Amino acid sequence: MNENAKLIQSLYEAFARGDIGFILNRVANDTDWNASDSTEMPYHGHYSGRAEVSKFFEQIAAAVRVKSFEPDVYVTQGDEVMTTGRWSGVALKTGKSFTTAWAMRFVVKDGKIAYCRTYEDTAVTAAAFR
Repeated sequence: MNENAKLIQSLYEAFARGDIGFILNRVANDTDWNASDSTEMPYHGHYSGRAEVSKFFEQIAAAVRVKSFEPDVYVTQGDEVMTTGRWSGVALKTGKSFTTAWAMRFVVKDGKIAYCRTYEDTAVTAAAFR
């Protein structure tokens, strides 16, 4: 596994243990962070910069009790890392559970996350929020 993939792996491990500060310290000041486009997801949208990425994680914590987060594939090319996996959780607003697949694309510059785009099965996840 190359250094960029190891960085992403360390972010996933931090997310699993709830260490958002660890993640934010590895996000570029001017990062371009893109979550789901589905407005049914409380954490949807585009986030610019570290302070807004912090809000993204706050919105996830306020909306979801994460039960599992399991990355399984890492593909790297140059500064880019693509990952896939599954996650499950409970929508706090409704008490409904979900399990869905996801993919994430990262661009790493100078050891920091410069770009992130998340793709997930929003039909499955959004249904838990209804």
